[in-house]
Amino acid sequence: AFDMGGPINKVATLFAQTQVNTQPWLMGGVGIAICTPPLGMALATFLSPKKFKRDEREAGKAAGIMGMIGISEGAIPFAAADPARVLPAVVAGGIVGNVVGFMFHVVNHAPWGGWIVLPVVDGKIGYIVGTLAGALTTAAIVILLKKNVVEDESRSNQFAGGSVTEEGQADVLAITSCPSGVAHTFLAAKSLEKAAHHLGVRIKVETQGANGIGNRITQKDIEKARLVIFAHDVAIKEVERFANVKTLDVSTKEAMLNAQALIMTKVSK
Repeated sequence: AFDMGGPINKVATLFAQTQVNTQPWLMGGVGIAICTPPLGMALATFLSPKKFKRDEREAGKAAGIMGMIGISEGAIPFAAADPARVLPAVVAGGIVGNVVGFMFHVVNHAPWGGWIVLPVVDGKIGYIVGTLAGALTTAAIVILLKKNVVEDESRSNQFAGGSVTEEGQADVLAITSCPSGVAHTFLAAKSLEKAAHHLGVRIKVETQGANGIGNRITQKDIEKARLVIFAHDVAIKEVERFANVKTLDVSTKEAMLNAQALIMTKVSK
């Protein structure tokens, strides 16, 4: 749970995945630990919304969905914003969920996690109990450690920036896409939208994911925009639309880590 989909997570998961035919009890515990970080953070935003900013509460909805389908990365935005409080909470939740799964002798025959694998789990009740116990542990610790946030609504209203969906209103356009079409696609989109809001820049982000193209950029959008950011790890679809617009080509990781700097390319002109 420590790095939520990063290299440590991948090594631990791969070890259990290679043993799925001979020691499937390993994936029983790992399958639970994979999903407890995002589910725990989603639960925390639901139980104690005053502890989180508005954009974090929105991210909590996505984290809940990602947790159910076994994508640990759903907790990354929370950990990036407040690592000192979130990381201990997700690790503790992962430990509790994993151990509960082992105690119930849960066996997971799929090399994956989340509730999406329930059809091939032996000991479904234990798997569910472990998931709930881990998520509750994470949520409880985060709620205990975090203080209530106070958002300055008057300051927010001073900005004309942020995410827009109307045609021809955005100064900056972006397309995000990753191999799975789920995790980094939407995390990169959220980072760019958050940065645009902070800078007072209007942005429209098209996501090219597992469910197709979302929030599609139109010709009217392209005519208005001064910059298009391609944040992708796979080929962008219909890239020829942007032949006459200045573009930046980066990875989804760079968009998540340096969103403000990318958008400042437009702002500084």
